[in-house]
Amino acid sequence: MVTISKKSIYSYGRYGALSWRLMMKYPLKIIAINKLGILLLPLWYALVYPISEILMQLDLRENNPTGTGILIVAAKRIDR
Repeated sequence: MVTISKKSIYSYGRYGALSWRLMMKYPLKIIAINKLGILLLPLWYALVYPISEILMQLDLRENNPTGTGILIVAAKRIDR
């Protein structure tokens, strides 16, 4: 007998998407505008990381009805 179970949830809801923008999108835009922007990144991350971490923790605890990512877990169990 083969048992298949799966679970899917949306990831990066409103809080996760905002956190992603703060940690990835905006720093990459800063670098694209001026390569010397790399020098600002340590300060940027020092200021933004605590806020971003809180946003990601909120996103993990929230049941996101929609999101910008999908997390799918599937498991196959074979009984012998």
